[in-house]
Amino acid sequence: FKLCLTAICQCLFKFYIPFFPEAHLALDQLAEYRNHLDSRIDAPLISALTRLMNVFQSRLFLALLDIQEFYESTLLDPEKNSDEKTAAALDVALRWENISSPSLVASTIDLRRSNSSNELSSLDR
Repeated sequence: FKLCLTAICQCLFKFYIPFFPEAHLALDQLAEYRNHLDSRIDAPLISALTRLMNVFQSRLFLALLDIQEFYESTLLDPEKNSDEKTAAALDVALRWENISSPSLVASTIDLRRSNSSNELSSLDR
C-alpha cells in the first residue's frame, strides 16, 4: 500500500511540479547528482537519495493538496467570516509547522556547515 501511495503521489506530483520550477530544479539537481554516482561503490547513497527525493515529492504534493483544499473549502466559502478564515489558516500553519520542526532545519544548517569543507572533494567523484 505504501509503495502504491508513493507511486500515485509521484505521478500526481509530476502534474503539479511545472507550476513550481524551483522545486523541479532542486529535485532535478538531486537526481542528476544521484545518477552520476557509481552504483557499485555508492549504492547506500543512491538508495538514500532516492528515498529523500520520494519524501520531498510526497511532502510537496501533500502541501499542494492542503493549499488547494484550504483555498476551496475555507477562503472561497462565503458563509465563513474573516475570523473563521483566520483561525483555519492558523490551524493549517500549525499542522505544517509541527511536521517540519525547527530541529530538522537546525540539523540541516549544521550539516551544511560541517560538510562545507568536504563539498568540493565529494563532488569530484
